[in-house]
Amino acid sequence: MNALALVRVPEDPEALAEALKKSLDPRFELTLLNIIDPASLQPGEARDRSYLNKLEEATREELEDIAKIMRGMGFKCKVKVETGPLLEVLRGEAESDENDAIILLKRKSTKGDVEKERIDSAYSILSKYPGKLMVVRRVEVRSRKGR
Repeated sequence: MNALALVRVPEDPEALAEALKKSLDPRFELTLLNIIDPASLQPGEARDRSYLNKLEEATREELEDIAKIMRGMGFKCKVKVETGPLLEVLRGEAESDENDAIILLKRKSTKGDVEKERIDSAYSILSKYPGKLMVVRRVEVRSRKGR
């Protein structure tokens, strides 16, 4: 079974990995997905292919940090970065036969209006696919590095 976890960056890799570990069985193959929505960028940035490529690469590196931790916990884990309209990409992923479950990670911290709106929009799309949506509240974990 494949579980697709929607990950916003930046994120604390250890806290996110711990939340996923507590919520999933290691038999799940896990895909960490981040969606870069051009509408959330400055107008010039959204049209600058070089900027988008750098943003995609930086995002992929952050997801790989989390994936490395998940692999160390016994999960098969890969990363995926998509650029496109948030709701369109989500709808495509929800309708894909590749994903048996879609995990919406909720942060405990106070969300700004823009982030809350994005989460509400994502939930409104994903809730139309009964049996696929799983909401996970991220747990707070103290890093061993003393962060």
